[in-house]
Amino acid sequence: MTFKARKDDQLRWQITFMGEPTEKECDDLVARIAASGPREIHAFGDPLPIDFIGALGNPSFPALERLVLGLGVAKPCEDDDMVVGLLSRLDAPKLTIVHVDALEDINSVIDQLATYGQTRAWKELRLGGAIDNDQDFLEIIEKSTAALAGLDVLGLPIATYLSAKNVAKARALCPALRDLAELPPVPRDTSHVN
Repeated sequence: MTFKARKDDQLRWQITFMGEPTEKECDDLVARIAASGPREIHAFGDPLPIDFIGALGNPSFPALERLVLGLGVAKPCEDDDMVVGLLSRLDAPKLTIVHVDALEDINSVIDQLATYGQTRAWKELRLGGAIDNDQDFLEIIEKSTAALAGLDVLGLPIATYLSAKNVAKARALCPALRDLAELPPVPRDTSHVN
């Protein structure tokens, strides 16, 4: 078994990958999830299979409100563009909360999401991973101000990667900006059944 999946009575799916499923297994799992009309999808892997990320972009999720992707624990995601591609084409009109952990380059992800205008419908966006360059980050936040304006919360690891001076500058540009440590942790259920 390469994954364990569980759906609760609140239409929340919890999926944990312990290995690399086939593309067909990912397609079948996503079809099963989509058919149930989920309100939330929480998927974790080390790494989260690329085929699963790709398959999430195929069906429609008309009731999906929250998407949580734990891309990996031991190392960051090796394909941030695949995640951005998923988030930019995901057919989920009620989606307002997006959490993605273990990104390789948060600067690039924010820049691309803001360019696509995807964040305008969301209320909360949390991204974990690395912020490679303070100045690049500030420039991206400044040019993305309009796209990020609708967010109530933009959770990023700013205290880890930015100087206190640059944290203050970034917060002045984007009032929704919070350090991930300031936010309640995303619950991770480990009691899966198939």
